[in-house]
Parts: sequence; structure tokens; C-alpha cells
Amino acid sequence: MRVAFKLLRMGSKLPERGTPQSGALDVYAPESGEIEARSKKLVGLGIAHQIEDDGWAANFKLQALLIPRSGLALKKGIRIFFAPCLVDNDYRGEIMILIENTNDHKFAWLKHERLCQIAYVPMFMGEVVEALMLDETERGSGGFGSTGK
Repeated sequence: MRVAFKLLRMGSKLPERGTPQSGALDVYAPESGEIEARSKKLVGLGIAHQIEDDGWAANFKLQALLIPRSGLALKKGIRIFFAPCLVDNDYRGEIMILIENTNDHKFAWLKHERLCQIAYVPMFMGEVVEALMLDETERGSGGFGSTGK
């Protein structure tokens, strides 16, 4: 199984693993930019993807999740506004992120700085049906905080 990336403009760079065992790929800014304090900005990453699926699981397909870089969040207060952000298997447009600056000062980044990560995860693609009844479980309808009592 492979993921093919198309570089969409000069300055775009292929995502890379930080280490051989990294679960996600670092995604780089294709150009320098900045975001004002306490604001959000849509940033194009200069790449598009195609997942070359070998049919490894009948009811699952790989989908991409854009996730924040922990260092940017911790050190700079920069995060992806609605992370994780799903990038569907069949999407062929430019992959973009909505960056949020939670600080009281402007944040600037340089060309080829790592802005986020992209992880590929299996997602259920099987049939969806309506049920009139659901099986009873020990948990039942207990929701937020119900299992820690």
C-alpha cells in the first residue's frame, strides 16, 4: 500500500516521517506565512494525495487525518482549529488546514517549516442499515463520564 502525493506548486515538499517508526508524516509549509494573534487562517499545504489501496480489507479504506504538531501547540499556541481534520480517500484537491493562533501575538512560519502531520487510518466503509432494536450492554446509554464511577 502506498500514498502518492502530487506537489501543486513551486516550494511544495513531500511529507516525511520524523523517525522510521513515526505513525504520522510531517507536512511542510510550501511558503512562508503568518497568522495574526487570536485568529484563524486557512493555509494550503501545496500537496494533493492519492491512496493506492491494494484491497487489504473489504469493509475498510484508508482515510487521512490532519493532526496538530505537539511542539507547535505547546511552544507557540498554534493548533489546527478542528483537529483531527478528515481528508477523504477520494479527495484530489489541495490539502489545507485551518490554523488557529491562540496567543496574543502574531505567529510567523518559514517555508518548509512543519505545520502539521498527516496520518492514514482505516475507516469503516461497510453497509449502513436501520435497526428497530439494539442489543443490551452493561454500559447501556451511559455517556460522558459514566464509566469512571
